[in-house]
Amino acid sequence: MRLERKDIQFPLWRKKVDISLFDHNSTPIPAWAAKMWGISAGSVGSSVKSSKLTLAIQFEGQAYDGWITAQVKGRKSAQLRLFFSERLAIALKKRFVMSYLRAIESKLSPVEHDVEDDSPFWEFLDIEFDNASNQIFFTAYYTQRPYFPNLFQHIIQSAALVGVAEISAGRSRERYIYKHDWRPRAELKKVVDGKNVIYLLVDSSKALVYAGVAKDLVKRLAQDHPSIPAWDYFRYDQLPAGLTEYRENIERMMIRYLASLLPNEQNIPSFEISTYRLANLRIDR
Repeated sequence: MRLERKDIQFPLWRKKVDISLFDHNSTPIPAWAAKMWGISAGSVGSSVKSSKLTLAIQFEGQAYDGWITAQVKGRKSAQLRLFFSERLAIALKKRFVMSYLRAIESKLSPVEHDVEDDSPFWEFLDIEFDNASNQIFFTAYYTQRPYFPNLFQHIIQSAALVGVAEISAGRSRERYIYKHDWRPRAELKKVVDGKNVIYLLVDSSKALVYAGVAKDLVKRLAQDHPSIPAWDYFRYDQLPAGLTEYRENIERMMIRYLASLLPNEQNIPSFEISTYRLANLRIDR
């Protein structure tokens, strides 16, 4: 049984999680919620670029960028909309896995219908607004447990799933570079989409950084890296197929950028912005 929260501090809108959160990193604000929060069209801009009401959004211990805009074209009254950063969109997809997958499923369906009839569950996001400090607080009030939680958490931002989401939204997946966060070395075996990538390695004990490219990340990192043998963290960005032939050129460019910022083996002048040292031996001058 889900008990009601006892830690609510500000006026609250309990939103049912739906496709609006995942489509454009935003959600419309109902008129009653705007009135409750003391927000009106006059207090915000009329577009994303000219928005006057910028704010911070707190979600599960992290702060994210957010803003509220008003759209007045063709409406008797303005429609307020809450926008948030891509970082927060990713966090919401990971937290509300089942609703995100259902949203993709609804787009892929050849027949327009209410996908909730096929998958009858609901997840809820509590949205509180502190008018005094222009802060919004997101709280996952209720989440549906994924059928295969470990699998879903590893594929939720994989190139395969993101690609399906882009295609379902009518966009081309060929123009996207799929970015990933830092992960400990022990999680290398859990990588499911590490093809055609640029990667970074870190040895946190010796303060070393290494940049490389790989056709297959798991196979490449299973091999020795003599200049950084004890690396303990990695991250990677997956390139679109159209950039495959430029992979090595991008690698050399990245190494040269890092050499301009970090102490390096070729003694190329750098700003030395960190105590970390670039471990790559081959650096273009």
